[in-house]
Parts: sequence; structure tokens; C-alpha cells
Amino acid sequence: MIWKGSSLVDGPTTVAEATADAVVCGAVTLKVCSTAPSNFLATAPDGSTYRVEKAGLTVSRYRAHCDGRSYALNRTSGKRREILDAEGRVIARTRGLPNGDLDVDWAAKAQERGAGAMLDVVFMSWALTFIDAPTRRTLY
Repeated sequence: MIWKGSSLVDGPTTVAEATADAVVCGAVTLKVCSTAPSNFLATAPDGSTYRVEKAGLTVSRYRAHCDGRSYALNRTSGKRREILDAEGRVIARTRGLPNGDLDVDWAAKAQERGAGAMLDVVFMSWALTFIDAPTRRTLY
């Protein structure tokens, strides 16, 4: 999968769309409340919260909390990151590309977890476009 502009595409299929104030994945629309790269926050229609926040002074470590599920988003090298679940299992890998796109490799084991895990990966990877995609990089 790859974030091309504001669309997450997997081959010919659009998996998710994002706007300035929402991330839409399937039938779920997350309302984006903050796009600050140090504290990216959204809420679901049922009131559950989704947050990606810095876990240190640099951008090498982030943590995420998605509807009660916890993740670590750790930089491995350059613009590459691993997204780990609470048990330390890799659920996705991302790579920022020079043109501003973000490549998302969703681990096969994570795909077995269903729609909740997919929404989490969509939200976290969209937040990472503001951190690891050079043309989206913002000052904070």
C-alpha cells in the first residue's frame, strides 16, 4: 500500500482517503482534531480516540493509542519505521519517499486481526506522512 497524496492505495484499490479534517477507511470516518506532528489526534463516531504522539525529544520514537490498543512507531533508519503492537510484534513497516508519498507494508499476521487493525494502520500511517514524508514536513 502507499499513501499517494491523500489516498491510500493498494494496487488499483483505494483503501482510505484523508482530508484536512477526516480520515475515511471503509465505513468509518475518523474526525481529525489535531494534525500537529508531535500530537496527531482523531476521534471515531463512537467517541473512541486515536492518537499518535512523540515518545521522546526527537522524531525517532512515537507511540500510538488507537481505541485502547497501544503501538510503538520506531524509526529503524532514514525515513523507515516499524509499527509494533503492545507485544512487540511488527504489524507494519513504513518508508517515506522523496516525492512525499509514504509506502506502507502491512505485515501478513496483522492482516489476520481484521478491520480494527486495518483502521489503526491507516490512521497511524496517515499521521506518519506528516513526519516522514519530506514534502509534507511541517515545523513544530
